[in-house]
Amino acid sequence: TYATTARRREMVKPIFTAKGGAADMRGHADAGKKLGILFGRERHGLTSDEVALCDGIIEIPMNPEHSSLNLAQAVLVVAYEWFQAGYDGPQAAMT
Repeated sequence: TYATTARRREMVKPIFTAKGGAADMRGHADAGKKLGILFGRERHGLTSDEVALCDGIIEIPMNPEHSSLNLAQAVLVVAYEWFQAGYDGPQAAMT
């Protein structure tokens, strides 16, 4: 299970970018393991107790002065990186 958070915690856990987390998750999924992504509440994010239950942390690199995303934005970024980590189609198209 991966926790998404913008706040650093005093925990010993692997910390991934969205792209790195997606690659790590793909490796586990390809090995047949189940996985989950825990997103926090709009107002307060995840509690430290909730993050402590997870195996890793996903942080989306952002401007430190504006490090918070709303829930829809966070889900979009992580889902996009998950899709990209498994996408092997063309990277360009001509129309």
